[in-house]
Amino acid sequence: MTGDARPEHRGERYEQLLRQERLILDVTEQLAGALESSGVTRAELARRMGRTPGFVSQLLGGGRNLTLRTIADIAAALSLRPSFELSSHGARR
Repeated sequence: MTGDARPEHRGERYEQLLRQERLILDVTEQLAGALESSGVTRAELARRMGRTPGFVSQLLGGGRNLTLRTIADIAAALSLRPSFELSSHGARR
């Protein structure tokens, strides 16, 4: 039996992927909320970032990886300052 076939290992990997997806969803939702609150359209955000509307749609739709640099660029285009927070596993906002 390989190391990947152990049930406990698969559970750990599942939890790892779940944490990653939750973070992606949390960040994407916050960016979409900031965009809506600002009254800026996706097309306008794309223009401010020097990107295509399709690129912005992919970012906010989860189809493209959000790097810290891209998050900073989106925030700057919305005149916002991004921040980062870590909390215990049980804490949810």
